Order: sequence, then structure tokens, then C-alpha cells
Amino acid sequence: MLFLCCVLMTAPTRFHYFCDLKLEFTGDQLSVTPQSRLLGPDTVLGNPRHKLTLLEETGHVFNQFDFHNWEQNREIHAFRFVTVLEDLQGTWLDFQEHEIHVERDEKAMHLFWGVNLAERRLLGKQYRRFSRRDLDSWEEARQFIDMLLMPEGPSSFSLPGHDEYVVQVYWAEVFSQAVLAQSNRQKDAVRARPRRAGTNEPVSGIEMHLRAGDDLWNNSGSLKTRGRRYQNASTSADSLGHLHALGTAYVTTEPDGTPVVKSSTYQNQLAWIQRTYRDWQSHSSGDKRKQLAALDAYLNLVPGDRDALTDLIGLYEQINRQDMALAVQRRFAPMLDPAFNRKLTKRINKHRQALLAKRDGFTHDPYIDMRILSHKSGDTVTRYNMLRFAVAGAPSVPLRIDCSLNGKVFAELDTIPKEVRFNTIGLQGTVSLQVQAWFYNRTTQTVSMDVNVMQVDEEVELYSTVLRTVARRKNHLLTDLNREDFRFEYKGKPLTPVRFEKSREPLRIAIVLDNSTSMQGRYVKSAREAIGAFLNNIEAEDQVELIAFGNTVLRLHPFSNNAERLRAPIYSMDARGRTSLYDALLVAHDDLQQVEGSRIMIVISDGLDTTSNTSFKALKSRLAKSDTMVYGIALGTRNHRLLELAMSTASIYTRLETVSDLKATMQRIYEELKAYYTIELQTTEKPKTKALKIDLIKGGKVRTRLLDG
Repeated sequence: MLFLCCVLMTAPTRFHYFCDLKLEFTGDQLSVTPQSRLLGPDTVLGNPRHKLTLLEETGHVFNQFDFHNWEQNREIHAFRFVTVLEDLQGTWLDFQEHEIHVERDEKAMHLFWGVNLAERRLLGKQYRRFSRRDLDSWEEARQFIDMLLMPEGPSSFSLPGHDEYVVQVYWAEVFSQAVLAQSNRQKDAVRARPRRAGTNEPVSGIEMHLRAGDDLWNNSGSLKTRGRRYQNASTSADSLGHLHALGTAYVTTEPDGTPVVKSSTYQNQLAWIQRTYRDWQSHSSGDKRKQLAALDAYLNLVPGDRDALTDLIGLYEQINRQDMALAVQRRFAPMLDPAFNRKLTKRINKHRQALLAKRDGFTHDPYIDMRILSHKSGDTVTRYNMLRFAVAGAPSVPLRIDCSLNGKVFAELDTIPKEVRFNTIGLQGTVSLQVQAWFYNRTTQTVSMDVNVMQVDEEVELYSTVLRTVARRKNHLLTDLNREDFRFEYKGKPLTPVRFEKSREPLRIAIVLDNSTSMQGRYVKSAREAIGAFLNNIEAEDQVELIAFGNTVLRLHPFSNNAERLRAPIYSMDARGRTSLYDALLVAHDDLQQVEGSRIMIVISDGLDTTSNTSFKALKSRLAKSDTMVYGIALGTRNHRLLELAMSTASIYTRLETVSDLKATMQRIYEELKAYYTIELQTTEKPKTKALKIDLIKGGKVRTRLLDG
């Protein structure tokens, strides 16, 4: 069972709905019924700063009906609803359709259906009137939506002969120049209307709409032709607007032939939204922690909302959790307003300095597990050394960390680094190596050990560099090479690897899919098919996350290896909105930093960024400091930003003129990701990428990413 959302506007309150796409199987017949469900009024979910992003950015908002303030230049709306069975490639197997007309006046909304498409006239008395006053009631409003979606009852189909298929309900609005022109002259419209033959009675707006309707709806033709017309419909006047998906159900068939409706991302979205609904109800009580829970639920679904992130930081400050405010800022600083960042940094620094002045009174916390990793007690060290340590069970981000030798501090930190360099020049014998951390909740923890210092007359300091390398020869991946097959040089001098192995790290792949309006039609359908095939081929140790972006970023599914669960949400998407590419990449990067393994982004987009809060410069800087690789796939137009990110992360950029090549392109990327070599080199100075040369002795091409140095 799949959930989709729609927004119904009434006065004084707008009621927000999800429509539950109910599927019933009887013998070889499938029955499809959309059923509206009240979610909550805008007084709860309609935070004016978020502007209903929670609902709108799912891509499945049905429409916004304001019964008391209907668009003043139009008194007639006509909609077409199409229930379709599709295979996983987006080919229509079967479909049913109905058209419904909504006419307004001062007292009521009038629904007409049962239109003869060929003759363009109303049949019988298939009509329902809804009083505007009654529509203030959510029960009556829900009946209006149900009648609109399915006035003649469920759609019924014979089950297709496919093991997997999609049930999709689409809607589109039918536009007519004649009706638009007529509606713009409201008072004169009745007098201007043509008269029925033999009478002085004006032709109704609905009849005018039918007369002027576009042949797109009414021409006969093969199912294939009909489906193509729908899916590639023009938005010009006297035609049908783009089809929008109201809801999707992804169905698989068990070995015994039993059809099963798979879980979709929209079920999870509904759970999140309902939780948000309940939590927002506590706003009047002033319970900040419940408000935090609501924002946290919201940001788990829509992580790229700058206003929500700002609200979250503000709430943390109100409950005196500056540490959590700082943690959110560090993760999403490029997405936040620069002026807000500066003011927040100033406030947190002031609070931090006040706490540091009192750190002598902090309490020891035995539950914080802090360990030194790079040395063991009693080890011998020489002049130049590398300290590595880890902290587990910390109550917050650190306030300050001091690293010292014999009580002399050599590093003052406010984050936990990968490593800290230190030297023992001038020291002899046994020395104490100590790390002490203070935290925002006024607790502290210390770890120390004794190491032995050995003096040497001359010492060469070595820098360790880890590389990720892939090799090709004549476009064929080379997956069985040894270190003897490579030649390593630094500034013209040969090097011998201290470590060489086929990469065994599991892959953590964030697939970032453009879901903006320009992806409608063949692009989004080809992307669904390609991602579905990609998910079928991933190995057991690898995991994939799905992220979509339009105006904002939507997390479709967290990291998982379950292909069926991952596949369901991509068949529930309806492309709409603009392009927040950089915000989406920042969110994907942050998600990847929370998991262990080889971190990869595969980005599929057909356009440049148009709406991100994050700048390209800030995004590129963040990616340069991590080991994440960005594989960019541009559909149609060239995307020089994706090209730049791919080159800077030693990945691949691909521009596809033919969208049908997307499936093969994604498969080649996965094959390459499974063919990496991990190589560790040591140099006498901090290595520079341009001075490092790696090639194959027997010829071929090598691409290398420096991971650590």
C-alpha cells in the first residue's frame, strides 16, 4: 500500500491530506481505489517558514483548492485522471481514465463527470454539488476529494503477466484558451457566451470547455501512441498540462503467484509527518524538547531545508545546548546563511570562553572512553611522531582537547582529528604523553601513557600516503594486477609501496537523483530503470542510499542492501520543482561521513544548479577534505560543475546524449568501484599530487585518488 500527499485548501484552515492508494486482488482481477486521509490542518503542519515543504517536496501534491478564493480569472477547472499499469521500464500495459469538471459559484462547487470524449457532451445527470459552507468541514472536504479522484468507483484491471509492475495514478489539468479568455471577463462572460441553437439560453462554461478542449485527450489510437501522448504532453494553451503522479504502488509476485504490494518511501514519509503533526501540537505548551523532536523528524525527511536547520539551531541555543547547535552548524555551514553563521559563531565562542574559564571545576566522567591509538605504553619514539586517539561515549562535541608531553601542551583542539604531529626534540628517557578533553556539559576525561624517547644523530621523517587506484588497458578494467605491474615515482625517484592490496572495503554509495521539472518524461523513467538494475547487481557487503532533489533535498531511503525496498521509492517519484544540486551533494556527503567503507556518490542530473543555498566553492572545499568520490552523469546538456567535481575527486564524469545508455553507464561505474587497489607510499616530504607518478609497466591508464597524507 502506498501513500501520496495532496493539499486541500479551505477557509479559514487548509486541511492536508494523504491519499492511500488501496489495491485489492480478487482472482485475476486488480482493483485500484485512491482514498483520502486527513493528516492535519495548516495550523499544525503549515509552519510559514517551511511553506509546507514537508508535503510539497515529495513531488506528489495533488493540488491546492481554495474553495472560498478560487482563482478569480477562472471559474471552470477540468482534470483528467489516469490509472495505469506500467512495467518497470515505464511502458504502459493498460490504463483507464476519466475527466471531471469543477465549476464554482458563490455558494457551491459543482462536479460534473461522465463526459463522452468523442462527442464532447455531458451524459446523463452525473453531478454532485458541494456547499462552500459545508466544505469548511474536513469530512465534507474529504468526500469532495474522493469524488474527484474516483467518481464512478474503483478502476478494475486484469492482472498483467509480469513478476514486477507498477500501478500509477496520474492527474493533469486540461487547459483551454476559450475558457481562459471567457473567465477573464467574469461579468461579461455570460452575455458573451454563444447561444444554444433555437433558444436564447447561453452555452454553459462546461460546454464551452468541451467545445474548445484539445484533441490530445480525445483522439483514438494504439495504447503505445496514447501513452506517449500523455507522457510527453505539452503545457501550451488548448492542451493538456504535464502529467503528475498522484501515487504509485510497486507490486511483485511471489513464487506461488501471489501479488504483494511492496513498502514504499511514502509509508515512511507518512509516519514521519504524523509524528511531526503530533509533536507540533505541543507548540502551545512551550515544550522546546517536543519542538526539537518535531524538527528532527522533519529534517530526517527533508535534510536540506535551510529554514528548518536555522530553527533547529535556535531551539538548541534556547535549551542551552550550544554544543548541539555547533554540531549542526559544522555539518551544514555551507547551506546556512553567511550572516547567520557569523552571528552564531560569535555567540558560541562567547559561551565557549565562559566555560573554558571554569574548566578547573569540571567533573570527571568515567563513561567517556578515550584511548590513544597510535602508541602503546612503553613504546619507543624518536624525534618526529604521529599521535592518534579516539573518543567514544562523549556527551557532546568537545569544548577543548589538550595534547601534552610532560605537561607541556603541544596541541589545543576543538575537534577530534585523524592525527596530531609532535616531536620529542630536547627530551630524554621516559616521558608522559597525555590527552585531556573537556566537554560542554562541564565534564572531563583524561588518558595518558609513558613512552621512551630515543635520541638519534640523524633522522629522516617519512610521510605516509594512501592512494586509491584503478587501472585500465584498452577500456578493459585490470583486476588481477600485482605491485610488480606498477611503476611508482616521486619527483623522478622510484618508490616501493609499503602496502599494496586489492581494495576490500565495502562500498557505501549515495545515489543522488535530479527530480526537478526538467527531468519529466523519458529522463526520470530511464533513471528509474537504470537505478533499479543497479540495485539488483550490488553485492551483499555493499549498501546504497537514495537522495532526490528538486527545490529541496529529499532522503528517499537510508543506506541498505535490500534492493526491493530501495527500488520502491524510485517508482513513486514525480519530477517537479527546480534544481538544488549543491545542497543535495552536501547532504549526501554528510550522510556518507556517518558510515564506514569506500564512500561514493553517483549523481544523475540534466541541468545546472538553480536554487541551492550551498555555494559551489564551499561544496568543492568540503569534498576536497574528505575521501568521497563523485561520479557525475549529465543527461543531455553539459554540466561543467559535475565535471570539475569528478576530476577533483579522481572519479569519472559522463555526458549522455542518449538517455538509454544510463543503465550501462551505471553498471560500468559499479564494476570500476569493485576494481580498486589500495596502495600506501612513504615519502620524505609531504607529497604533492603533481609530483607523484604512477603508471603501468606494460602500458595502460591509471587513475589515482590521494586519500590521506
